[in-house]
Amino acid sequence: MADYKEKINSVLEYIDNQLEAGLAVTELSVLACLSKFHFHRIFVAHVGMSAGKYIRLMRFKKVSYQLVFRPRLSITDIAFSAGFESTASLSREFKSSFGSSPTQFRKSPDWSKWQELFDLQYAPVVKSLNLQQINLMRHKFNNADVKIVHFKAVRVAVKEHRGDPATVMQSVATFIKWRMREGLSPKVSATYNILYDDPDCVEPADFCMDICVQTDKAVAENADGIVVKHIPCGKCAVFRHLGCDQLLGQSFESLYSQWLPQSGEILRDYPCFLHRVNFYPDVPENQSIIDIYLPLQ
Repeated sequence: MADYKEKINSVLEYIDNQLEAGLAVTELSVLACLSKFHFHRIFVAHVGMSAGKYIRLMRFKKVSYQLVFRPRLSITDIAFSAGFESTASLSREFKSSFGSSPTQFRKSPDWSKWQELFDLQYAPVVKSLNLQQINLMRHKFNNADVKIVHFKAVRVAVKEHRGDPATVMQSVATFIKWRMREGLSPKVSATYNILYDDPDCVEPADFCMDICVQTDKAVAENADGIVVKHIPCGKCAVFRHLGCDQLLGQSFESLYSQWLPQSGEILRDYPCFLHRVNFYPDVPENQSIIDIYLPLQ
């Protein structure tokens, strides 16, 4: 059984890395070293949906993020980068699944509705996939991968998100538009998140986090609610998380329950924060890099 899980996980990783390609199911069965007569059933048994439906899910997710967070990309480029044959086929399938055309979604993204529709169709599958990946992460986490560093203070421009985690994307979209207007490209200006709360441990209305970009530029009063703060210097434990945001909780759990008790270190009275080294959808989700910082005394 473990061998089949590894085969399917290799297929999932390949799909995530090759969304722009044709991705024929026959090709995937060869990659998994499985007979085409059995590949479909094994894939469904481990993932909860057919390979074709999973590919569709991943393509829709990539398209949605690119439409909103990469406004300089044309819809034609977005369609081809996600493996759609044309903008017409993308528009038809996107509207059929999510109730709005790509152009409408780009102009006025309703992330709450998007999340609701996405969960309605795919939540059981996403949960199943996350559980599989969590089990892999538990196996991969190693205390030796946690480093102690002295973090240098950083001045940041901040979009404060306050409220339901399901609406974070709306705050991110506002932040990105402001950031682009100010010329603060991720290639030259580091991106941070300050995490005041665990979304699983507070009421949605009480959830707080900051979306930040490092800058020494003056921040004028603005309608987007961008303010200036500082991430203070000090001793920190840092762990490099590889993969999607949905699995960050598992990295935090391993840090707090496994590394911290064995380290003898004492936590400082400052929230955890993240340095986002690269970003989905610029890279596949399995190649996302996020450095997690735990402030220490």
